[in-house]
Amino acid sequence: YFNAELPPAEGSSAARTAILYVERAGSGWTKPAVIASTVDDRMTKGQVSVARSGNIYFSGRVLTERTPSIYMCRSADGRYGPPEKLSGPIADAPLLVDPWIDPDERFLLVSCSPPAGPPLLTDIGICLRQPDGSWGMPVRLGGAVNTEAFERFPSLSRDGKILFFIRSIGQQFVGDQAHFYWVDAGMLKR
Repeated sequence: YFNAELPPAEGSSAARTAILYVERAGSGWTKPAVIASTVDDRMTKGQVSVARSGNIYFSGRVLTERTPSIYMCRSADGRYGPPEKLSGPIADAPLLVDPWIDPDERFLLVSCSPPAGPPLLTDIGICLRQPDGSWGMPVRLGGAVNTEAFERFPSLSRDGKILFFIRSIGQQFVGDQAHFYWVDAGMLKR
């Protein structure tokens, strides 16, 4: 699953974005298939993560809004519903991007604003699913992960034992200053 920019619709000049997927086919991959409910010219779409249920989580920014949020498309009967902004306390977070969803949708790892410092600098936090199905505010992970640099793109190994992320030590999140890191994911239980 990934995001992509599509050509404008006939008669329009606005670029469209969508979430697409490919499936394994022999020793290669199928052609990308577009998830129709995600095609539009009103919202950007960022990192995509898929739960065991098939629900898709991604960061997106409606072009009339200033900052991105986390959205979900529900999977039912092989189809995807339209993007829904996650509800609950998470909706009040000032900046959320780069979601990674627990396969069973118990928690969500995100890149979020730090408590102090430049507003676009990001830390990695964990949001817990609330009993009513909504999502809690991100709780920033400790010093083993978050520093005064940019930390982004969290994910867990398939066995859930290792937390991977990217840290960039510059004033911007750029490739030559960004490196991959990992820590024992046992820290998430604390």
